[in-house]
Amino acid sequence: MFGTVDIGLGCQPAVAKASPAAPRTFSREKIESIRARYDAALTTDENVKQWPLVDFFSAKAANSFEVRRILRMRSRYVVQNNPLAAGVVDTLALDTIGDGPRLQALFDDPAKNAAIEKAWIRWCRATNLMRRLRVAMMAKVTDGEVFFLKKNRKSQDDAVKLYHQDIETDQVQTVSPGFQSGYFVDGLELDELGLPTTYHVLKRHPGDLTNMRLHYGPLEHVRVPARYVIHWFHRYRPGQVRGIPELTPSLNLFESLRRIDKATLTAMEWAAVMSAVLETELAPDDADTAAVGAPWEYWDPDAGVVTTLPAGYKLKQLNPTQPGSTHKEFTGTQVAHAGRPVGMPYNVVTCNSSGYNFSSGRLDHLPYHRRVSIERTDAEEIVMDQFLADWLDEAVMVEDYFGGFDVPSLIEQVPHMWHWPKMDSIDPQKDAAADAQNLANGTSSRTGICGRMGTEYRQVRREQAAEIAFDRELAKEFDLPDNWADGLRPNMPTPTGADEDSEPKPGDKAKREAVAA
Repeated sequence: MFGTVDIGLGCQPAVAKASPAAPRTFSREKIESIRARYDAALTTDENVKQWPLVDFFSAKAANSFEVRRILRMRSRYVVQNNPLAAGVVDTLALDTIGDGPRLQALFDDPAKNAAIEKAWIRWCRATNLMRRLRVAMMAKVTDGEVFFLKKNRKSQDDAVKLYHQDIETDQVQTVSPGFQSGYFVDGLELDELGLPTTYHVLKRHPGDLTNMRLHYGPLEHVRVPARYVIHWFHRYRPGQVRGIPELTPSLNLFESLRRIDKATLTAMEWAAVMSAVLETELAPDDADTAAVGAPWEYWDPDAGVVTTLPAGYKLKQLNPTQPGSTHKEFTGTQVAHAGRPVGMPYNVVTCNSSGYNFSSGRLDHLPYHRRVSIERTDAEEIVMDQFLADWLDEAVMVEDYFGGFDVPSLIEQVPHMWHWPKMDSIDPQKDAAADAQNLANGTSSRTGICGRMGTEYRQVRREQAAEIAFDRELAKEFDLPDNWADGLRPNMPTPTGADEDSEPKPGDKAKREAVAA
């Protein structure tokens, strides 16, 4: 018998020992039924040290309170002390959020759309929403998750007093797990499907050591229903309900880069400070009786003078071997690996494209821009639509908030879309040519192109119309032809009529006659 495998919770698989038996013989049919096996599933003397910490924990068990706490503290330390890590987090927030998404209402009435969009902008500015959204993005990458709590702020400079308070993940935790009933994970109560129903929120940050003379203790908390909480984090596994820092796979790499830089700098400093070593060719007995050069003796020659050495001694200059010839290549590889968990290429991590040609720079940006686009889609579904839904729910109760327009309170009844800031073009001329070709063959629209550029088509056309009207006013004021500025405007033909004072070019008459024919 080969034995049976007994797997229990919290223990490694145990294989029962087979009882002594006579040697077994295998038929050819049984041998051929064993198709193959996975080398990676075998534990051998060669790979036993590669897998000492593997486990079968669920996403909830793996991301326990202590694990998340340690990862969070280390991630914050790295971001605060490593310029590359700090740049990764800041750049990702600026590229993803930027100035923030702009709301476009899609009702049939343009005046109604303008009223809604204007009211939204006014409320966003009163709550500093876009700036806090960038901070939330940085916290999501560094800490693994961020929370918004639906609150009211009476002193807010807007008729709608809704305020989404952003808090760190440290404040969402279960203080007394032993008194909880039902299915819960640290900080969250879950339903039978594993979805959050209630959040445990501390009234103050557990790491806040300042004496604010609050009327509640550091461990006092409230139970907040899930409908009042926005929980934003990157999900890696099914069933995951708490986030971990997105830089977790890179934390050791960032720290190893710091150690490499420090070690290289130390070697260079030693080579610069210890400029020479005194060597002797004397026999050991003679060297012991020399005036200078005894073992481990320090000798400080005067700088800027010519001096002689004792007989049999010579100075040997230290060879500064750091940084080595492979230092740049090695650190470059490490930097590229460190930025990979957030999809950031080497030239974006380092803000240095000196080693790239133009095509390579464009290619490396493509997966990064795709990652940013997907991140924005998640932000719309998880954060922005919830902000808008909560705002509409409050705004419809304020009299004449939308300038007399009747606006539904449910977000499902308000057609809308979000326009994010445009990703900077690497080759604007080629992108413009591609947009013109897509417009010509009917595979794109001006609205879609303007949306990718972070603008709104209707507003662009209004600005163009205002420019045309202004140009006509200038034409009347300075006695210019009405079409004097047509060549400077987009989608307008260049004037073809000849001025009265200009002479016709040879062949113009023949061309006009040919076209007319």
